[in-house]
Amino acid sequence: MGEAANAVQLKLGRQRYEEAWAAGGGLSLDQAMIEALSPEAQRTGDVQRHGPLTAREWQVALLITDGFTNRRIGDALVITEGTAALHVRHVLNKLGFDTRAQIAAWVTTRR
Repeated sequence: MGEAANAVQLKLGRQRYEEAWAAGGGLSLDQAMIEALSPEAQRTGDVQRHGPLTAREWQVALLITDGFTNRRIGDALVITEGTAALHVRHVLNKLGFDTRAQIAAWVTTRR
């Protein structure tokens, strides 16, 4: 076990660590990304990084940056494709952009 894993196990305790490890091992890459980007996982720097976006809109912007279509965003976030499209539209409007490429460039400067 690596140094980071040891530190986490000490913090959580062996049982909670093993439960979390087992739960995380069953996630797809998309699900792990969503979990890591959840509001609970985010603490400092969110305002600077997110700008005017909500936590959910930031998740959508990150997925856009990774080339996700509205359908894939919906699948990853467990929302409908239409809801994903609405989030994309909100991100475009809030940032004053016209294209997904502009969102991706904006996100890249904040990662």
